[in-house]
This record gives sequence, C-alpha cells and structure tokens, in this order.
Amino acid sequence: MYYDLVRSLEELLGDEGLLRLPPYLPRVFIIDEARKRALDAALKYIMAGKNVLLIGAPGTGKTALMFMILKTLTETRKIGYIREGVTSIGREHEEKGIILFYDDIPRMNREALKSIVRGRVRNIIATARKEEIEFVRRVMGIDLLEAFQTIEVPPMSKEKLREMLYKYAAEEAIRIAGREAVDEVVEKAQGLPVYIWQVIRELKIR
Repeated sequence: MYYDLVRSLEELLGDEGLLRLPPYLPRVFIIDEARKRALDAALKYIMAGKNVLLIGAPGTGKTALMFMILKTLTETRKIGYIREGVTSIGREHEEKGIILFYDDIPRMNREALKSIVRGRVRNIIATARKEEIEFVRRVMGIDLLEAFQTIEVPPMSKEKLREMLYKYAAEEAIRIAGREAVDEVVEKAQGLPVYIWQVIRELKIR
C-alpha cells in the first residue's frame, strides 16, 4: 500500500507528529486575506477531484496552511499520507474518496512522482518551494504543473506576524516584556511565519 490513513489530526501535530507543527495550531492559526483565498481555492480544487500544490518561498507557512485545509476536509472526507519511499502511487484512494497529502513533494521518490503525472492520479494535496518546481522539471524531467493546480502562499504582513507572536507566546506561557522586543522580532522575520515559530521554540527551550 502506498498510503496510510490518518485516524486523528493529532497524529500530524507536535514534535513527534507527521508535520511537526505546534500542537495548538488549530486554535491560533493566523488567517489573512491571501490565506483565506488560498484555503478556499484549495478546497474548491480538491472537491472537484483535482490536485493542489501549495508553493512559496521557504518559511511562508505552506505546511501550516496545508494542515488547516486537511482539517476542513476531515469534516466530510477521510485523509491519508503518502508513505515515504514508495515507488508508485495508485488510484485506490480515489475510489475510496480519500484525500492524500505529502509535505515537500520535490523530495518524493522520482518514480512515485512520475506515477502521479503519468497515471493522472488525483486527490492529492502537497507543498513545494517555488524554486524547486523548475528543478524537478529540469533535473528529473517531471513537470509538476501538469498534475497540480498551484496556489501561492505569500509572506505575511507585520501586523499578522505580530498577532501570531502574541498568540504563540500566550500558548507557551511566555511573557513578552515590551513592544520594542516584539517589533524587533517581527522586523527580523521579513514576512516569514516560520521565524516567529522558531523564536517561540527558542524561548520555550530556554
């Protein structure tokens, strides 16, 4: 079998989870206009039986957004993840109405990627760094754009990053001394939510 079913969304969260996301993400996920549009578009494509590829620069929060899309899908569909190392992706999941996901699809086995494109496999949602799509096409000879509807996940505004910092800090019971410290972190983040998460983890460890 090329996939495993997800029994609970909790399997995806936490340090031991499949996606290594904060366990409290569903409560604090920051959704701006761009992410709302991306979520709506992804759901529309998936429900129409198409594949979705969330693309963007490293750290824009593609994996977190994918989780929120999967969370919404679990209200009506079963979800599963493509196993590491498989060399072929079939269509059994389609027949069962299961939606599959894979984080950072360019690192998937080359033969498995080819099987998705050649076999016109559907019901898959995945993530990829924008610059890797061309690399996969040039080096592996696989055009992901043939098989996936791409949705770009842009950087986040300073206002939303600030909101994210406060929410994550509250969840981790971290006291924020003053606004100057927050402004400095937000400035250094340069629009990337992953930077906020990394800062919170560092503070938590300390």
